[in-house]
Amino acid sequence: MSVVTARGYVNELEPIDLPFDVETCDATAQLEHRTRNTGASFVDRSRIATGIVHDSLVVSTDRDWAKLDIAEADIRLVR
Repeated sequence: MSVVTARGYVNELEPIDLPFDVETCDATAQLEHRTRNTGASFVDRSRIATGIVHDSLVVSTDRDWAKLDIAEADIRLVR
């Protein structure tokens, strides 16, 4: 995909910066037992938790995320 096409997709997503606060930290910790055997890292869990806490879309290119069973997370694979 060209840079121009990729930029168009990113612009459609309207990305925003969200804080990693105490609530998000707690949500990250709660995901540990649910993702323990999936290979999800702390960073993976924190991204998912941020999406859950802030009711935001979580975008990834990691195909392993399709195996995650986290119904309250709106995870979209982009590749």
